Amino acid sequence: MKKFNIVMLALVLALSCLGTSWAESLTLEECISRAIGKNPELLQAKANMDATEAQKAVAGISRRFKLDGSASFKFSNNVDTNALMEQNKRTAGGTRVALSAQQLVFDGGKSHLQLSIASKNALAAEKTYEEMKNQIIANVRDAYYNLNKATREKAVEQTRYNNYKDRLSLAQNFFNVGSKAKIEVTKAEADLAKAKLGLVSANTNEKKNQATLAAAIGDPLLDVTAAQDALELEKWKIDMESAVSKAMENRQEIKAQEIKVASAETNLLLKRKGHMPEIYLTAGLDSSGKPFSESNSKLEGNDAWRIGANLNVPILDGSKTLSESRVAKAQVAAEKAALDKIKNEVALEVRTAWVALEQSEEAVTAAREQERFAKDTHSLAKIRYKAGASDYLEFSDAIEGLSEAQKNVINSLYNCKNSVVILKKAMGEYK
Repeated sequence: MKKFNIVMLALVLALSCLGTSWAESLTLEECISRAIGKNPELLQAKANMDATEAQKAVAGISRRFKLDGSASFKFSNNVDTNALMEQNKRTAGGTRVALSAQQLVFDGGKSHLQLSIASKNALAAEKTYEEMKNQIIANVRDAYYNLNKATREKAVEQTRYNNYKDRLSLAQNFFNVGSKAKIEVTKAEADLAKAKLGLVSANTNEKKNQATLAAAIGDPLLDVTAAQDALELEKWKIDMESAVSKAMENRQEIKAQEIKVASAETNLLLKRKGHMPEIYLTAGLDSSGKPFSESNSKLEGNDAWRIGANLNVPILDGSKTLSESRVAKAQVAAEKAALDKIKNEVALEVRTAWVALEQSEEAVTAAREQERFAKDTHSLAKIRYKAGASDYLEFSDAIEGLSEAQKNVINSLYNCKNSVVILKKAMGEYK
């Protein structure tokens, strides 16, 4: 029996340890890591990137050595319908084996440019994938901070509820001894019910934000009831010029657009080479058996080889090369204009985010000062109410003032974190 109790105790301890591991909080870094591995949009972008990478091999086929082979065998058994004799039947057949080789020697650089375009397209797809990954990281950060904010707001509502519960207890005590009227108790009960409603709403808001974070990660059924708090202020200083400069270096859409400009310029060179000649070297080997028949049953071989060169020179293409060159030139101008537009938008985005971050950091300091005064006011109002020196209105105002000040601190911290996320996103820095 004693051994059984020891085993049961060990089992309980093991289960409690396991429960502790189950309840371990998710960190922001863990959420981001899960999102990169599970988000379906990111997985789709990765597949598209792999497809464009494979197209590079297709673009290089024209420059590679080609070897073709063929073999054939023919057999026939014909009967002369004009004759009735058995000997008028004729049987014949033959074989043929052929090999041919071809190697592109010169095409004016067209195949090289085609491969260059495919390489640039693959690189652009890679940049698009990186931009989507960065966007998903930013979405996870935003959802994570929103969950932190909702959790803190629920704690504020719980504190508000507890304060009104204390006030109701004090009011009932005063009423029981006859020092306060019934209206004090009734008002306290109404305020407590209102605080309870606020707590329920805050709890619902927290659950909604948990679902939003799970969706941002790419796993809607993921349990994120425990997420470590990361709202505390961490000042992040950088001057505006440096921020804009880093954005121009890091933003993936700028890099992708620069690749598109280079690809359009390469395409223009390719279209201008439409009149260039092409030279191919060819070689081949034929091996065939002489036809055989019943009168000549021996199959004799006949081998032949060949080597040569093919020259293709476009003479008149109906202005195709000129027209395609004009289209390609216009595409270059359009891509360059798009690049300038993106750079202007990025610069504006960085400047706006930088100013917002400065303002949000100042707001945190002001909100915390307001919270300190609200706590002092609440403490004094509670002391005065206990002493019977004030009515329920003063105490209620102090409770609401404290709750509002605490929420202002949470909002200012969230806005500051969100401003950092926005500025980092604008600069192309997501880690």
